[in-house]
Amino acid sequence: ALQREISDENKLYRCISQQPDRPVLHVATKPGAPVVIEGDGSSSSPDVRSFEMDGVFDELCETSTVYATVAHSAIDNVLAGVNSTILCYGMTGSGKTYTMLGERGKTEGIVGLAAQQLAAAAEDRKGGVTIECGFMQLYGTVATDLLVPATASSGHLKIMRRDGEVLVEGQSRRLVTTPDEFKELIAEGVARRKVASQKLNSNSSRS
Repeated sequence: ALQREISDENKLYRCISQQPDRPVLHVATKPGAPVVIEGDGSSSSPDVRSFEMDGVFDELCETSTVYATVAHSAIDNVLAGVNSTILCYGMTGSGKTYTMLGERGKTEGIVGLAAQQLAAAAEDRKGGVTIECGFMQLYGTVATDLLVPATASSGHLKIMRRDGEVLVEGQSRRLVTTPDEFKELIAEGVARRKVASQKLNSNSSRS
């Protein structure tokens, strides 16, 4: 089982089992004695919660494969006028930032691949699509515009609900037309992100 740190005293344990065509995440909800997951995915412990997933990628999987499987269709939806979200969630040090942003000059992340898809669609439609980008960090309850210098008072944003929709008031947006412009925008925002050292990652993003 993988161990995720919650605090020095309280720990959460989880493991993934693979039944035929059915990956399942098993979470032990209480610390203490280990629980047993049978080969068929069952357990006699009342402290186990199981969640069936659509799929699992192993540590050798390329980001491009992850993108083609789970993200490409989300960008198709955006181009069709539907709001879409690609969310990367996981424990500290598990590779969320690498998956989303890649390694500059070496590998593309989900964001870079999405930029390529959007830019290609805009070019194909010959002016029928324009692309505006914003970049913000949500740390606790504070939203910060990463495209605004940190010294500017307008860097902090107000999150509100209006007519049933959640809005970020005052967030800056920039018109982009090429993947290189996307990369420059992302690099600018990343340079302003809040990071802090903690047990599992000396440069953990605070968002």
